[in-house]
Amino acid sequence: MSKVHIFPAAVFTWDDIYTQKEIKVFDRWIADNVSWVYHSRSGEEKSENRFFTNHDPDDSFEKLPEIRQILLDFTLATGIRVKSYERVYLNGQTYGLDGTWHTDYKRENYYTLLYMANSGNVSNAGNFEYIDPANPGYVETVEYTSGRFVLFPSMWQHRGLATTLKNQIRMTLAFKACEVELL
Repeated sequence: MSKVHIFPAAVFTWDDIYTQKEIKVFDRWIADNVSWVYHSRSGEEKSENRFFTNHDPDDSFEKLPEIRQILLDFTLATGIRVKSYERVYLNGQTYGLDGTWHTDYKRENYYTLLYMANSGNVSNAGNFEYIDPANPGYVETVEYTSGRFVLFPSMWQHRGLATTLKNQIRMTLAFKACEVELL
């Protein structure tokens, strides 16, 4: 079995790894087990761009079986294994709080894996946007779809858009600065 350590610079998406019932179970697990804190990107206290993130002072979140299971399910469904990552966390965006443009990691051959964690009708959840450096004047959009996985180069500018409903939170599980390999 050959192993590839470098993917082409591109954005990949996968749907239907989980059923809606499975997505709802994880969504409920988040509601019952995750402690949210109000935060700003990169700790910029004066930033106008605020969102919620899970509070994990001792890095125990990444060791939870539910988080490890998501990575295993992703590998089994796609043949892509996340060998390592810098950090895993949940982002929660609410009405009117679009993310700012940013990069996750400024080294080549590292990727960010997102899991769009909301269950049910997400037609009002904000989409994911990115800029391919090969086409810097154009913003690409990936629709926020319940249970969708998105893999993209960590060096690429990107952001999450806010939900358009005042009583909804847009939840995304992010694995930052991943080393990946094709199995």
